[in-house]
Amino acid sequence: MDRTILISVAELSHGGLETRLADDIKFLRARGDRVVLATGADAGAVARLDLSADAALYKIPFNRAMSVERLTDIIGQLAALIEQERVDEVWAHPFPSILPSVLAAEVCARPRRVFLHGPLSLANSGYGNLMGALLKQFVLPAAEEVVCVSEETRAAAVSAAFGPMARICVVANGVDGGVFAGPAPGFPLRRRILAVSRLDKPRVRALLGLLGALRGHGWSIDFAGDGAYRRVLERAVRLYGYDAGQVRFLGVRNDIADLHPEYDVVAANGRAFLEAASANKVCILAGPDAPPLLVTVDSFGALASNNYSGRGAQPSEVGLAAALEDFDPAEAGRFRLREQVEQIADQQKILESWQAPPLTFRPSALAGLLKLLSDETVARDVAIRDHPVILRRIKELDWSPDGRLAFQAAYIDFLETSRASLNQRLWSAEYRLKQLQSTG
Repeated sequence: MDRTILISVAELSHGGLETRLADDIKFLRARGDRVVLATGADAGAVARLDLSADAALYKIPFNRAMSVERLTDIIGQLAALIEQERVDEVWAHPFPSILPSVLAAEVCARPRRVFLHGPLSLANSGYGNLMGALLKQFVLPAAEEVVCVSEETRAAAVSAAFGPMARICVVANGVDGGVFAGPAPGFPLRRRILAVSRLDKPRVRALLGLLGALRGHGWSIDFAGDGAYRRVLERAVRLYGYDAGQVRFLGVRNDIADLHPEYDVVAANGRAFLEAASANKVCILAGPDAPPLLVTVDSFGALASNNYSGRGAQPSEVGLAAALEDFDPAEAGRFRLREQVEQIADQQKILESWQAPPLTFRPSALAGLLKLLSDETVARDVAIRDHPVILRRIKELDWSPDGRLAFQAAYIDFLETSRASLNQRLWSAEYRLKQLQSTG
């Protein structure tokens, strides 16, 4: 289509968001588009993840705690990049990269796509209170298109946004069946499971359920992935009584397709689950909000609406260990999921169906927010996430009546929460001071 697209993303490790980005970039470049990447990561991280952009700006200090001055500087950097590279569209990914990216697009009068990779992409925890409110009040209604990975995320976005969105669509995650393919497992099943996951707090909670379900049954587990909560898993391995060597930590791996042949059973969620299903593995869904369960042909389709996270899945009446122990080769066809992946989760078919149609810029209330950021009454060195002047003045900006009512309610709730927190801290400080005075 011969467009130039700026893709912004704050952090890059190795997970579903990054593999989705890699696939989108390959799709865009294959059809003749140029891709410019704006990221907080360095060039080495981008190269390791195979994000082959035509141009890039690295180490942008995206951060949920950025001050007004830092936010303004980033907007200026991105606006300069947009003009320099003659960018036609801005595609913004979570978390703190979204706000400066859509504001830079507003400065340059470029249309924007905002991507939501799950319900967590709408949570204030990723942005801070004010930026979270800005996302729902301004960014989503201003975006010329909002792209969600699942119907669940779409419903969450519609519910969260304080105004109507111009266009919202679902472009599900998919998988390349040519890369992730393999023969069906033999029998009996090899008793070492590959668990593929980023080791952050919500996913480790699911993996703890996997360790607990299989302890004492002679199964071994290899964890491919890393993160801040790895130590929690390591402690659980000891507490659950696994033998030395029974559980191994393989670290971050970029060769999951090459690892697959060594295993008959793979535990994962999201994109990694799809990869295992495409590779003909017996699949355990180990998602943040569900007990680990074996997935069958009959249950596969229902998982798609929640991006294969396990949310809303019905737990099996038979425990995971018992289901694996009683695995009947005659029923193996029930657990071969590749055909289902080919039908509903082939990434090329999904992207070709979407086509990322060209967008037309629409001026929005973000222009008022830009003006507010440059107001001399707004302190430059205060973090944007909880800026008191912006919180007060933002009510004066132009938005729909429904949005105004919704934001005022959220604003009042925020102030009440902040006031209660402050009162609690003051009470604790006064109590401690009295204790010190009485012992002095």
